[in-house]
Amino acid sequence: MSLLLPALVALLQSATMGCDAAAERALFDCDATLEFELELPMSTLLRRAEDRPLLEGKLRYVDANGEQILLDVQVTTRGHSRLDMCSFPPLTLLLDKKQVQETVFAGQKKLKIVTQCRRGASYLDFLRQEYGIYKAFSVVAEPAFRVRMLNIRFRDSKKKKRDDVQVAFFIESAKEVAERSQMEPVKLNQIPPQQLDAANSSIHELFQFLIANTDWSKTKGPGDEDCCHNGKVLSSPGSDSGWIVLPYDFDQAGLINAPYALPHERLPIRSVTQRLFRGRCEYFDYLDDTIALFNRERAAIESALASGGVSEKTDQRQHKYVAKFYDIINDPQKRQRYIDDRCRGKR
Repeated sequence: MSLLLPALVALLQSATMGCDAAAERALFDCDATLEFELELPMSTLLRRAEDRPLLEGKLRYVDANGEQILLDVQVTTRGHSRLDMCSFPPLTLLLDKKQVQETVFAGQKKLKIVTQCRRGASYLDFLRQEYGIYKAFSVVAEPAFRVRMLNIRFRDSKKKKRDDVQVAFFIESAKEVAERSQMEPVKLNQIPPQQLDAANSSIHELFQFLIANTDWSKTKGPGDEDCCHNGKVLSSPGSDSGWIVLPYDFDQAGLINAPYALPHERLPIRSVTQRLFRGRCEYFDYLDDTIALFNRERAAIESALASGGVSEKTDQRQHKYVAKFYDIINDPQKRQRYIDDRCRGKR
């Protein structure tokens, strides 16, 4: 007996046509939307979201060869502000590495799922915008977190809720980024700015200015947690310099302007849409080269920002917002006012 309804089988088969069978075996080597069904006690997940329950579930999908795959999984909630603000929480998917061999999930053990925070077209665009931000950062920096767009049919194993199909996306794990980059994670609460790669840091900081995101730190983790706030640190094996920070979680960016996004009370801005450069003066020797890079890759950046499939209205708004960034970095007086005079630390 088929594991999936015939209509769903056809839908999932069509979703894999953008990747051949070989490409599909590497989850983040293909950009085609991945479609699957996730069955778990949805009512329990949503009711106990803040408790971060670990729930047993089943994942079903049709691979590029037309074979129906069934995997045993565990699902839990994650996040901080989104866990409080959203009616549907972001998720973590836990997989059995032995069971997923020879599937699209081969080599994967733990995956973050970014979900649509609330219902409605605006929140769907917010999710698609965040996906585009990840893709845009990978245009100017490598390594970077890769992402994969998803269509997930959530099915309640207790049959208390109707099936719910949602757009979402996977984020690559920091461990996988490290392995493919021949680097290793760094586990420290604080990192001196001098240990970070200056060229990479310059790119990171100007990119955060482009999307108007101030919800990050490259030198300290929140509280006693590992560095950094909304960033993961990687280093070359045995090296005490040239470290890089991989940014993630962009939902507070002014480019998106989600209703729940607010700047930190200590910052001199009233709205997340106000750009505030939070880069360090130590990396300014690389700023001219960084600006040249962003100018050179402007078309690719703008294309990546729209790659999640945002609405025409959102695409037009993003385009205007990005244009203001380029106006600032290419006007000497505006650059002096908004960037050079705002850097932190000593030059």
